[in-house]
Amino acid sequence: MAVGARVQVKVKRAGEVRPLEIVTEELTTARSQEQDFARWGLVGQNITERLAQRENLSSTRGVYVTGVRRGEPAEKAGVQKGDVVFQAGDLDVAGLKDLSKCYDDGVRQKQAMVLVKVRRGMAVVPLVLRVDFDAGKKPPPKAPATKPSAPAAKPSAKPPQEPPEKPADKPPEKPPDRPPEKPADMPAGSAQPAEPKP
Repeated sequence: MAVGARVQVKVKRAGEVRPLEIVTEELTTARSQEQDFARWGLVGQNITERLAQRENLSSTRGVYVTGVRRGEPAEKAGVQKGDVVFQAGDLDVAGLKDLSKCYDDGVRQKQAMVLVKVRRGMAVVPLVLRVDFDAGKKPPPKAPATKPSAPAAKPSAKPPQEPPEKPADKPPEKPPDRPPEKPADMPAGSAQPAEPKP
């Protein structure tokens, strides 16, 4: 059916059937096809006229960010849902086609950092996406185990025993016999003070 065609339809309202004439219009939606930029951790779409009106965007140029995945490079860099990516690297981004080219080139070349510029309201915000191409890779295989040169000791069925305790009736050991030392403040040849009686 062509845009602007007149079409006769019947509708039922309040139990009564009524004929109506409608005119077809071009279908415009705020959403267009989205694209996932997985390594960057964001999803974006082209900006339709309706989306530009709804979001009060100054232009339909750029890629509208419809989603940012938690913990991914875009979120870590500060990209937010609703941002408009208008530059990636040295490339001006008019839409998904341009951003896809920059993304594909970056993934192929394993670019660890990508500068993107976004419009957020009236502000222009430069952000650096840091991409870890080694994330998610399996760790290197472990080296094969080597056989020990001597057989390992078998564990004993008996629990380890603690050293025997000293008997309580044994008196503490005496230090070796030495003459008593005289106090430092007593002159040589003076008598030792008597010990107090108990």
